[in-house]
Amino acid sequence: MAVNTAKRRAATAKAEAFMKGDERVLSQDNYFFPLKEAKEWINDQPNGDHPSAMNFERMMHDLRELSEGRSVQIPQYDEATDSIIAGPTIGPFQLVIFEGIHAFHDSELVEMMDYKVFLDLDERSRLVRRTARDAPVGDLSKIGQ
Repeated sequence: MAVNTAKRRAATAKAEAFMKGDERVLSQDNYFFPLKEAKEWINDQPNGDHPSAMNFERMMHDLRELSEGRSVQIPQYDEATDSIIAGPTIGPFQLVIFEGIHAFHDSELVEMMDYKVFLDLDERSRLVRRTARDAPVGDLSKIGQ
């Protein structure tokens, strides 16, 4: 595989940053819209697995800021009010690892990525991950009241 020298240096710097601990895993799960704003529903429940559940605009803004060496305040879901509140401030980091079910959904987001890795998990592993992700949501019966 041929790689130009500048890209090789950048890749080496990112690998070294990862080994030194100057990296952050940023989860797409931080960028859900509040449940009351859900656009897709299944059996009267918001469909968090649909791309419309994600705030791609905010996600791309934060990733751009981090890639330009600035800190960002990560959004955090407040279950009591079904709203997004200010979460922790993070960054800057040499390397940001972005993960999520819809990480490759938006073409502009994909263009921002230096490297892309897709993990094809078996159905049971996906179910275990979703269950762990969705368990803290709480009582969804109050949605829309």
